[in-house]
Amino acid sequence: MNANKVYLLLLIVLNSFISISQNSQGEINNCIQEIRTIEFEDEDFFDLDCIGESIGDAKIVMLGEHQHGDGTTLKAKNRLIKYLHEEKGFNIILNEFDMYSMVKTNEMISKGEDPIIAFLKPYDSWSDSKNNEILIDFVSSTRKDSNILKAFGLDIATNYHVLTTAYLKDLFNILNVNGNSLYENKAWKEYSTNVIKLFYQFNKDSLKLIFPRLEESADSIILQLSKLKDKYPDKTEDFDLWIQLIKSNLGCARWLALRPESYNLKSAALHHFLRDKQMADNAAWYIEKYKNEKIIINTSTFHISRNLSTLTPKKNYHYDKLKPMGQYLWEKYADEIYSIAFVNYSGISGRKYELAKKVPKKRKGSVEYELNKFGKEYLFLDLKNIDLSCRKLIDNSYMTPTLVESKGDWSNIYEGLFFIKRMEHDNRFFKPYDHSDPLDW
Repeated sequence: MNANKVYLLLLIVLNSFISISQNSQGEINNCIQEIRTIEFEDEDFFDLDCIGESIGDAKIVMLGEHQHGDGTTLKAKNRLIKYLHEEKGFNIILNEFDMYSMVKTNEMISKGEDPIIAFLKPYDSWSDSKNNEILIDFVSSTRKDSNILKAFGLDIATNYHVLTTAYLKDLFNILNVNGNSLYENKAWKEYSTNVIKLFYQFNKDSLKLIFPRLEESADSIILQLSKLKDKYPDKTEDFDLWIQLIKSNLGCARWLALRPESYNLKSAALHHFLRDKQMADNAAWYIEKYKNEKIIINTSTFHISRNLSTLTPKKNYHYDKLKPMGQYLWEKYADEIYSIAFVNYSGISGRKYELAKKVPKKRKGSVEYELNKFGKEYLFLDLKNIDLSCRKLIDNSYMTPTLVESKGDWSNIYEGLFFIKRMEHDNRFFKPYDHSDPLDW
């Protein structure tokens, strides 16, 4: 065989390998899309259209975050929220911010209070970060337009000492709509007394004794509100809100009263169940109230998860005992939901008030490890409509979207995956708000 023939044969073989490599890479790229930037000011949203197309007709988009101090995730979510509102018609956002606090925040903003202060005053643990300031400013700026992004809270965890007085004052006023004094009302006296005992005199030994009486009196107050709703149909919306606020407050009380004496992985799992059940009920209340609107749920990745019992956690985390908010909402709304988990490969991470720690090294073959091979800063993977060529990435694979590394089929847990190559910590931005005068509302 002469030299020309040998050269030609080698060229054919080399081209074949190149072709196979390009086809394989092309197939993966059909599943995995690069996100160009996470900068909030960049409004050239063409790179986010892959997410918009994956969401399709879903009316409820749930956005997670690994930990609340993950600054890069917050930046990515801010730009995505802006895109969903301006380009896809999502006009309601439910934040992991307690329900009553957001009622007060919206009330203050409508009266002209600076939006940042309005968020900080009732509940600064969520609001006091530079990245959340950007989201707060954006949400507030839409109030000046006809296309408003309405913000509400779905959580039960509240700033108890600050809000208890305001909560009871507002409830008193709504019950006193007909001008009759409530001071001799047995249900009101019992309810208000026990709310104060529970949230002000935070004594673990008495919580379990107080809660049954609080629950009974809360049922009586809800019954009174239901009767007032029939009597004053023009105020139905106000009464409905307060019925749900009482349920949410009761959910918080239950969560506190049934807190385990000592925390271990099993007791923590069971305790999480109480909070997430009420969070789901609060979210569902807003979903029904705004049934003709598209809704963003902005919370942690754990809360948007479902089917956790199908995963194998690295630690014995009792996933069989866990039922997050996402599971409850999925059972009720199913195909109307599109959830997006955020994962990272390296960097620093941690809760907002904790010292940031180096992101644990990802194991070889994990989802994050494989996605990092592409050398891109940000990637999106549609798990709901995943191509067969990409299933090997997520089937029976390790991933760490929450605090515990786990193994399983991730398309059963979330609909989408947003990959971040390097995480940066979201340092505390504001000083704590001075709550020395909780009566000043």
